[in-house]
Amino acid sequence: ALPRLTRRYRVSYEATLLLVLLRERLDRLEIDNPEADQLVVSTDDLWQMVETFLPERGNEMVVRRRIEAAANKLADDLGILKPRKDGSYIVQRLIKARLPSDKLIEIREKLHAHASELTERDA
Repeated sequence: ALPRLTRRYRVSYEATLLLVLLRERLDRLEIDNPEADQLVVSTDDLWQMVETFLPERGNEMVVRRRIEAAANKLADDLGILKPRKDGSYIVQRLIKARLPSDKLIEIREKLHAHASELTERDA
């Protein structure tokens, strides 16, 4: 067996969700605007991206803190996000290596199934 070149990290549901959504957004940017050199997202953008996948009940501030913590994990541990001075983040193209297309599809399906379960449980 070949040695592993990168470390495996455990990430939370929120971090996984952000990872998938950011990868999809980067892919869309590259298709819609091929000359764009980087994707920049604000913390509000991150919140808007994930809120449809989160249960409606609960304290919004607590959930926002968990999303910010997930973004910090993606920035500090995985190098996926690069913080900017204005509080926004640059999505690094490294995300494509960390989350290849085949894995993206697999994880996205699991996230959609999980979101469906949450909405059915809350209904």
